[in-house]
Amino acid sequence: MWRAIGLGDWLFDVDNDTDIAKILPAVLALVKDPKAAKAKALKGKKFVNQRQQETTVVLKKTLSI
Repeated sequence: MWRAIGLGDWLFDVDNDTDIAKILPAVLALVKDPKAAKAKALKGKKFVNQRQQETTVVLKKTLSI
């Protein structure tokens, strides 16, 4: 799901050495540019909220039949 909402850069498989090596640079990037990190997180949140609204419309239509 993280990839689907645009946050795949913040998804790490801790059983994978390659992914483990990506954690520190990702955290440092968050600390160095918190405004960009917050904007990225909010963009993901906006995407999720939109999908939830769309799903709710479909459910309402389906359940009212």
